[in-house]
Amino acid sequence: MDHVKQHAQALHVADEAAWLAVGTPCGISAFEAKAYYTIGLVREMVATAGLARSKSLHLGAIFQILDAIELLGRAVGGFRHANGQAGPRLRAGLNYVLDLNSQESAPLTVLTVPEYADLRNFTGHGAASAGGPLRFDPWTGLALLHLTTRALDAMWADPAKMAAFANCQIDPLSTPTSPGQTEAIYVRHIQAHLQADKMPSAEILFDEWRAENMSIVLTTSSPAVTGY
Repeated sequence: MDHVKQHAQALHVADEAAWLAVGTPCGISAFEAKAYYTIGLVREMVATAGLARSKSLHLGAIFQILDAIELLGRAVGGFRHANGQAGPRLRAGLNYVLDLNSQESAPLTVLTVPEYADLRNFTGHGAASAGGPLRFDPWTGLALLHLTTRALDAMWADPAKMAAFANCQIDPLSTPTSPGQTEAIYVRHIQAHLQADKMPSAEILFDEWRAENMSIVLTTSSPAVTGY
């Protein structure tokens, strides 16, 4: 299955030309170029969180994975750039990944959207005072690493989410490749990755967290209980 092309469509009129300029040298559409770039962004944030976690830098890990989830929220929520929308974008991303989790036969044990949002505010603003108690332990962000990568694989199959993605504002970041030449980061790498029949979230660096024991909700019990 081509994970990106399933529900490809025209981008927002303000974005189409810029992404077409990115995609044309690679032989791909504007939609594909934007999608490959977004996949690359999320993968880097997840990898950074995984690296931090592997070194027991748990606040850094939780900040990075929530940053990735805000990006997912921008994508599936159709957000254009505007001041004061970081919170709504984060909540949109959290609602999306937690809704996916709730549909699993054995959901992972997670915090609530407000609790994760409080952690993001705490870690993103000096981590000195939260103004109240926080729910945090070294495993707080582990479920979100799993859920973020699941969402990165699942979102392309949802036509409503792809309509929002086509509308959202994500601007390409380019880097010099040779004198006088620039190219958007991630795009060619992700193009080759997907052409090799790999899932968008496959083979992310520093993914030792995938082998860690996870707490799940055993919904067959009454009342529901958790286990590993």
